[in-house]
Amino acid sequence: EADVQFLDFLRRGTSFGAANLVDNFEEPKGLMECMELLYLTSPELGFLEKGCAILQGDVHQRKFQLADKERHLSSRENQPAIFDAIQDATGDKLVNLKFDVQQLKRCCRQQTSQAWKEWRSKLEGRALTEMLKVKDVLEQDLGNLRENKRHLQDMFYES
Repeated sequence: EADVQFLDFLRRGTSFGAANLVDNFEEPKGLMECMELLYLTSPELGFLEKGCAILQGDVHQRKFQLADKERHLSSRENQPAIFDAIQDATGDKLVNLKFDVQQLKRCCRQQTSQAWKEWRSKLEGRALTEMLKVKDVLEQDLGNLRENKRHLQDMFYES
C-alpha cells in the first residue's frame, strides 16, 4: 500500500483534509442533505481514489521489478570472477589484483574511446558523402541555370 500525500495545500495555505469550504459547516441532518453532499464530493473522490489505485499499482510493480533486479544482480553467476578473487585476496595478492583492475579500467576506457572515435568517424563520413552528393547536384543546377541564362540573353538580344 502506497503512502500518498497531496501537497496542494502548500499553494492554497490549507490542508487537503482540513479545507474549510464553508465557514459555518454543519453535518447533514437528513438523508437528502447527505445525498446532496455526496453528489458534490463524489466526482472528486472517485477521481482521487482512481489516481491512488493507479499509483499503488505502479508502486507495487516497481517494488516487484526492483526485487527481481536485485535478485538477478546478487546471484553469483552474474558477478565477474575478479570480485571473488578480490574478496579472498590479502596482502601482496590484493595489491596486485587492484593494480590489474586499474589496468583493465584503463584498457576499457581506451577501447571505448577508440570505438567512439571510429563510430564518430563513420557518422561524419556518411554526412560528408551526402553533402558531396548535394554539392554535385547543386553544381549541376548552377550549370543548367547559367546555360538557361545565356540562352535567354541570346534570345533577348536577337529580338
